[in-house]
Amino acid sequence: MKSPPGSRGFTLLEMAIVVMIAALILVIALPSYQDFIIRTKLRSGTDGLSAFRGLLEQSYQDNRSYRTDDDSACLIATSTTEHFDLSCAASSDTDYVLSATSQANEGLGSADGDYVFTIDQDGSQVTTQFEGASVSYTYWHFK
Repeated sequence: MKSPPGSRGFTLLEMAIVVMIAALILVIALPSYQDFIIRTKLRSGTDGLSAFRGLLEQSYQDNRSYRTDDDSACLIATSTTEHFDLSCAASSDTDYVLSATSQANEGLGSADGDYVFTIDQDGSQVTTQFEGASVSYTYWHFK
């Protein structure tokens, strides 16, 4: 059947090709996008640790100790980021370990602690938990 002159449109075959190309792009791009989102969330934990460490070092300059007067805790109160809980353990006036532990159901696993990053007074960065498995990377590990 011939279209009347001046009528415009797409054939079913042309539409099917466009839909197929869009689906192929989605299949290829979606896993990369999901990995990008996870890496971004992981960075919020390590960025929080870096900022927390800077505050703790400033406090050390003023007090010559990372701990409170009664040696019960770090001088800087613990905090949280959007996806991680930050904590501090000071074993002496000059030693500490800061930890970032992932929160449950934040897109980084279903349980608390599926990801754990630490940094100490020497700047040693360690990953102790990754995707729910115990690991021992001597750096902050991202996908």
